Amino acid sequence: MTVDWIMPKSMRNLGTVMQPRPSGKERRRFARVSICLSGRLLAPDGQEYTFRTLDASPGGLCLVCETPMDLGSNVVMYNDELGRLAGQITRSGHDSTFGIVLDAKAHKREKLAETLTWLVNGRDSMDLEGRRTQRVAASGAAVIELEDGTQLDVEMLDLSVVGAAVISRYKPLIGAWVRLGAQSGRVARYIENGFAVDFQPRTPR
Repeated sequence: MTVDWIMPKSMRNLGTVMQPRPSGKERRRFARVSICLSGRLLAPDGQEYTFRTLDASPGGLCLVCETPMDLGSNVVMYNDELGRLAGQITRSGHDSTFGIVLDAKAHKREKLAETLTWLVNGRDSMDLEGRRTQRVAASGAAVIELEDGTQLDVEMLDLSVVGAAVISRYKPLIGAWVRLGAQSGRVARYIENGFAVDFQPRTPR
């Protein structure tokens, strides 16, 4: 038996829920978990719609959307926890459900696997590496630098080893690279009056 992906160490906490499945034409390449996440979907016609997931995996999503779309259509999705995702519709149902195969490289799929594990196991007590972590309240002025060199004056809300939340009048795009002090990271989600950053190492170009 062969499997199509290597289960990251943190995913072992899910027991048999997210065990990899045998490969085969009639089987999904990635094991899935039932999870409800909402977000925005950019359809091929340029219109934006809301969606809700029924299940997810590092390789694809099953979701409910408010508009019909053709098989083979390319869509872009935004979700606070998963960030920006792109994929192609590979199946559709009569109940407005769609199956989408994600266009993601191995590193992105690994990060998605870790994030899904984090969401299923309880985001408040675990970080994205499966470690116990503590977010501490932080206050005071700080500066966040955008990728183009623009500097934002922000107010700190909380800080941990894996991320930070700040108050800001300007909100960068979800997924945008930013720098806070010596830490690099991506804008992960919007919060009231600001945004949250997940720290990530950045490989120089």
